Amino acid sequence: VVGRDRVAATVPKVFSSQGYVLPPYGALAYAGLQDHRVISGERNPALVLSETSPMCHAQATANALGIPVEELNRYI
Repeated sequence: VVGRDRVAATVPKVFSSQGYVLPPYGALAYAGLQDHRVISGERNPALVLSETSPMCHAQATANALGIPVEELNRYI
């Protein structure tokens, strides 16, 4: 189970390591994938698809990154 705090922590972690801004539901899927990999030992490349832009949930995404929502466009 991936909780709200984990989703909020995943957004800046992916941004700092990959330079990509995940929307909240994308972060949920990514965190779930990471959990699966830990349990299963799976190491093959994976693709996480998101049906929304980080701008669809701009406030939650900006909060996770620790920036004002007005600055989010600069990060995307």
